[in-house]
Amino acid sequence: MPESKLTQFLLLPKLKLVDMNSITRHKVVVFHCETTTGADFCPHCGLETKTVHDTRVV
Repeated sequence: MPESKLTQFLLLPKLKLVDMNSITRHKVVVFHCETTTGADFCPHCGLETKTVHDTRVV
């Protein structure tokens, strides 16, 4: 599948592709991803958490 090779190239190693949407009118592709790690660390207090702290629009 060419899609899987492209997403492996574009995504960070700890992200797993959940869904991909294409909006042709605006020429936009949206990748919905989730992390493969169980927990992460809060950028404010440094404690371990499973809460999402950021989203990225590229």
